[in-house]
Amino acid sequence: MAVKVSHEIPLSLIDEHQDFISDYMFVLLHKILEDEQYANTVLDFSDHGEIIYLDNSCFELGESLDNELLHEWYLRIEPEYVILPDVLGDKDKTIQRTMEFVKSYPHAISDGMPVIQGATPDEMIECYNEFINYSDEWAIIGIPFVYRWADKDPTLQANERIKLLERMDRECIDRKFKHHLLGTWQAREFAHYRDYNWIHSVDTSNPVMAALDGTPYAGVHGLTQKPKSTFDSVYEMKEEDINLDLLYYNVDTFKQIVDGKFPERKYPENLDYFKYFTYSGPYG
Repeated sequence: MAVKVSHEIPLSLIDEHQDFISDYMFVLLHKILEDEQYANTVLDFSDHGEIIYLDNSCFELGESLDNELLHEWYLRIEPEYVILPDVLGDKDKTIQRTMEFVKSYPHAISDGMPVIQGATPDEMIECYNEFINYSDEWAIIGIPFVYRWADKDPTLQANERIKLLERMDRECIDRKFKHHLLGTWQAREFAHYRDYNWIHSVDTSNPVMAALDGTPYAGVHGLTQKPKSTFDSVYEMKEEDINLDLLYYNVDTFKQIVDGKFPERKYPENLDYFKYFTYSGPYG
């Protein structure tokens, strides 16, 4: 089964490009609360049956937003999955906040995505085991991409998740659950995940932010450095200021790497992005 992919994109691109760029819509709760236009766009996509993952904005804020706010928008959007409250790098607080949410709103557990957290690989696995032993009704389980015990260098962070997933695959993965990868540092990770059919989906802004930096994905690895742009910094960028050829090239290259194709190619000049993408991409 192909891994489903979603990319966060500037607001100006969502209406016309969301369904070409992503397999589902990854929605950030803090952006909903900050921007009425974004909130209305999300509600419109929900009304039209778009598959939506509702994120609690823990990565952006360090800790999830208020449980009541998350639950309110869970009811309004009716997402496929709601990412349950967690705290970056903190196993005990994550378990506490997740359990508080599902005990207050037990109807959410069948759409709920608990996210494993910890200060060490052992704690991450302990958190995972705590969740799978609590219930067999979780919709999907989330695995983050930021690890407090490792240097912030993107290559080292990517290596830590490769090692963590290898260990989890050997020791504890429960294959009756789907699993979601929250973000990615480097597309090359997926060379190590080819046989992990328990990975259902991934979200990342990486290839989009790289394109907005003017950086093409290269060969079988995509990027080795983290893009300078962030979703918040490009959120209001206008479509006419965006190189759509490069953006679609990066998105398509990322998708091919995730699918195990690892294309040996360089960014072509004078590319008609739509013809290129529909010819060689996942929708062609």
